[in-house]
Amino acid sequence: MMIAGRAVLRSSRAQLQFFRGLQPSTPRYPTRLHSTASLLRTTIARPNPWALSLPHISHRNYATAQSSKDQDPTSQPASREQWSDEVPKSTESPEPSQESRSDASAASPEESEPVPRFDPRTLLDQGIPPTPDQYNTAVATKPDPTGSERSRDPIKAAQSRGSGGGNSEYVSSTDRKRDRLAAYLFLTSLLSVVGATVYLGRNWESQAELAAHPEAPNGWGLLLFYKRITTRLNEVLDYYNLPIGDKLLPDPTKETYRPYTLVISLEDMIIHSEWTREHGWRTAKRPGVEYFLTYLSQYYEIVIFTSQPNVMAGPILAKLDPYHMYYQLFREATKYKGGKYIKDLSYLNRDLSKVIMIDTKPDAWADQPENAIKMKPWKGDPRDKELIALIPFLEFIAAMGHVDLREDLKSFPEGSHIPTEFAKRDAIARAELKKKLEDEKKAKRQAGGGSFLAGMLGMQPRVLREEKLPQDMVREKGQQWYDEVTKNLKEHGEEFLEADRKAQEEILAGMKTSLSKILTEGMPQPPLPPPEQQQQQPTEKK
Repeated sequence: MMIAGRAVLRSSRAQLQFFRGLQPSTPRYPTRLHSTASLLRTTIARPNPWALSLPHISHRNYATAQSSKDQDPTSQPASREQWSDEVPKSTESPEPSQESRSDASAASPEESEPVPRFDPRTLLDQGIPPTPDQYNTAVATKPDPTGSERSRDPIKAAQSRGSGGGNSEYVSSTDRKRDRLAAYLFLTSLLSVVGATVYLGRNWESQAELAAHPEAPNGWGLLLFYKRITTRLNEVLDYYNLPIGDKLLPDPTKETYRPYTLVISLEDMIIHSEWTREHGWRTAKRPGVEYFLTYLSQYYEIVIFTSQPNVMAGPILAKLDPYHMYYQLFREATKYKGGKYIKDLSYLNRDLSKVIMIDTKPDAWADQPENAIKMKPWKGDPRDKELIALIPFLEFIAAMGHVDLREDLKSFPEGSHIPTEFAKRDAIARAELKKKLEDEKKAKRQAGGGSFLAGMLGMQPRVLREEKLPQDMVREKGQQWYDEVTKNLKEHGEEFLEADRKAQEEILAGMKTSLSKILTEGMPQPPLPPPEQQQQQPTEKK
């Protein structure tokens, strides 16, 4: 009996060692996921001749045999043929046999240990994309009880949960903080808007403010509240929309006084700029512009008023007027209204009845159309003479000392060409003068006896001098003045430029105050009065 028992024990040990060799060398984990490294080590260490198909591994739960400690000593070990029959010999069979499935279901949960199921998401965690078979296997598996999109899609399941991974049911802590911050910002903005509206709609705080805004009086009506808000907002916007000052030109002095003011535009009036692919930007000067400005400067204050910024038009005007003989105004002096840059002449600090504006843009004279001479834009024609043709008219009304120049402009029909109309009137005046002179000559001839007697006595007969129109005499004086000014500029132009440069340097030197000087010596103090005034002040107080 002892010999028979030992034989049976040896047989059972041999069977156990054989089936232990069939098992993978890697430890079994209670979870259902295996790392990629462990799967690779298992494959390299011991290739399995009885490899199972992927669908078979994904769909079947295997139950392991009881250990040698838990087996009944009276039970007979299974033969090798029985164990080999339970393992499928072909990898083409996706499902196990019905008998092995019933045996696995008969095993109790305590006695069986499930084999972990392969999940392609383990490869995704390691940065390895799944194969088509692995992807189809994962999709075919039963989803999680939650039924979320992440559990059904392995690609989204492999994404980081901190970013949401496309799962509409999951909200990360970062998203919650972002939503909370957005709510706070929205609430703060809303309270700020409400507070600003109440503050802008408050009543005027002084009688001076109330008198300055009669269109928006005090009161708690909704309409009055709205009017005060719009009035205060317009005052803020007026800083950007209105000219830089109420007086764009300084008060006239004896040295620079002219009875009239001529405001002329820059772009497409006295210059023309164009861009070509060959030469880029080029600026052309209108024919006769220098003569026009210099000649009329004896009758008018010349103001070159452009709607371009100083940084763009300043260099052009520096070449056009190097001696600073004319006033220069830029976009900062215009009024912005309704998307238009308007040249409001009421800010010039001059009498509007003595002001004429020459421009090509209707937006420029929108506020004072009665003061404007409307001309067509100049497009760079080198044979243009429109600017020179205006000189006789402008010279005539200035030399005659007219009180209101706007009445002279109204005398011309709307849309008429002023140089041509004035030339017609001048021709009529000259014809009348010529007729008058001819009548006087006829009257002298009829009294020819006296002249004959004077000739017999050796006396020279009286010769009638040629009569001239007033504009002709004004033109002669004006041309003499222009010749003298031109000659003076040619002889002393460099001296004028050098003196102007030194004056600018002195102004800049006086404006420079370093930060270190302010910190060490304090802010500069105003200059003290002369000693004579210091001595007179105490006597005056006594």
